[in-house]
Amino acid sequence: MSNAKIVARNIALQTVSILISIILSLFISAMITRYLGDVNFGVYSIAIGLATLIAFSSEMTLTQTANVEISRNRKNTKLLFSNILFLKIILAFIGFFIMLIASKLLGYSSDFFVILIFIGIYIYSNSFRQFFFAVIRAFEKFEFEAAMIVIDKILTLAIVIITMYFKFSLLVFSQILMITSVVLSIVSYFYIKKVYNIFFCFEKFSKKNLIIVIKTATAYCLWNICAYVHMQSGPIILSKIGSMQMVGWFNSANQLFVQLFFICTIVFNSLLPTMARFSKNNSSLLNFTYNLGMKYLFLLSLPIAAATTLLANKIILLLYGEQFFNAGGVLAVLVWAIIPYYLVCGCGNLILATGNAKMGSLLYLITAVISVPIYFAMINVYGYIGLAYGMIITIILLLTLLFILVDRKGYKIGPVMPYLKGIVSTIIMYYCLTFVSQKALYISIPIGFFAYMIPLVFIFKVFSKEEKDIMRSLLK
Repeated sequence: MSNAKIVARNIALQTVSILISIILSLFISAMITRYLGDVNFGVYSIAIGLATLIAFSSEMTLTQTANVEISRNRKNTKLLFSNILFLKIILAFIGFFIMLIASKLLGYSSDFFVILIFIGIYIYSNSFRQFFFAVIRAFEKFEFEAAMIVIDKILTLAIVIITMYFKFSLLVFSQILMITSVVLSIVSYFYIKKVYNIFFCFEKFSKKNLIIVIKTATAYCLWNICAYVHMQSGPIILSKIGSMQMVGWFNSANQLFVQLFFICTIVFNSLLPTMARFSKNNSSLLNFTYNLGMKYLFLLSLPIAAATTLLANKIILLLYGEQFFNAGGVLAVLVWAIIPYYLVCGCGNLILATGNAKMGSLLYLITAVISVPIYFAMINVYGYIGLAYGMIITIILLLTLLFILVDRKGYKIGPVMPYLKGIVSTIIMYYCLTFVSQKALYISIPIGFFAYMIPLVFIFKVFSKEEKDIMRSLLK
């Protein structure tokens, strides 16, 4: 199968599964947020945030290591898998205890501590499942992952419905989530064992191989830690300066913001294994793919930000109700971070594929360190909305640093004209939306879509002949 068809198949599978996941996640988010209320949802989101921060920090980006390194050298799959899995298990135990100690040091209640135990196991189990997905993804196969993503969301929705029907507490809800996640992770392990004949092999495990894996993973480790510090430290800081109610307002908007990352996820997961291969033997095609990805990420993120700003309050009221009305202001500001986040995704894909993770991690570290005082300052000045401003400032800083690194490595951004055309098309869309913003979302959103796409495609003709030819080949 050609590279174009492989990428097309993977993008199609990722798109379908993630879109279904997003739709189900919106129902899940709305239902659980309304059921828990602003205070309890603040507790739940802090538990998720703290567990995620420490879990993904302690795993040393071993999932990313497996994806990239197996893509480059599939002959060593069993060696890498056995040693990485062993290391993940050891680090999981260490990270879990660090998480519990951190919750005590931060002064959270004993009730929160118990909930955190189950949420922590849930998050760590998800981490192992993502590792199994990454191993399969290295072979540029996405069918199983796509199916499991949908199954996971369907089960989570069922758990939320059962929780609401029987009026379960947050503690019981977290216990059911944990059990479901553990079962799905076990199923994923036995799937790759049966289908790909990949399993933990003691013969492949050795101190020497483990050291090789650790050295390789170290290049990705700092990247992972700093990225999650940047994303998760803000709500934790807000919980100490402000209140759990403020955290609930911010995170109700933030979880919608995170759902918009699905395009980045599709691009990252689908292209990274292929770009890792290109980096070894086809630098011109790699540069072309990078430019194409950056342009499309910008053209997609800009109208999303503009439209969401205009419709933020309606979206919040529809999903969460009057209790979370204050989250509308957060969403209207925070959504503008989607543009630099998308572009960071494009740069990050190239940096990882070309083996420059160590330098990229250093830039993430600089941003993560700077982000903490910026979050403190912005929250003190602007309250909970200040955290949204802080995230925008820090992600723009990170994007600037990554652009400089990529440029020095010889990968250049193409002509700026398509970006300018996207800006003008977005202005046209925004102007049209102002006339229908009071209408129902199912009316205003399609109008905004066509108001953006018609000038972009038919008037400004943003897609080149070469790009159209590629799209036709992907659709065959």
